[in-house]
Amino acid sequence: MSVAGLLTIFWMTRALLSALAIVSGLGIANAATFSVTSTADSGAGTLRQAITDANNAAGADTIAFNISGASVHTITLSRLCLSSLIKW
Repeated sequence: MSVAGLLTIFWMTRALLSALAIVSGLGIANAATFSVTSTADSGAGTLRQAITDANNAAGADTIAFNISGASVHTITLSRLCLSSLIKW
């Protein structure tokens, strides 16, 4: 293969890798993490609020649990209808 041919392959590969990096970065930028810090049924820091916020945000989001205390935590939601909370 000629030097010109190798250079063409090099630049095409570099352009493809750059494009993939840009596209991958766009997907990550849209994702968000919502924290659950309360076992309450509703309000800031609750599972219900985290699900609502994740549904309203673009991209594939994460819900992280960060409830203080060393014991096992129970979250009891009154009248929970998952089909109304979770966007499929």
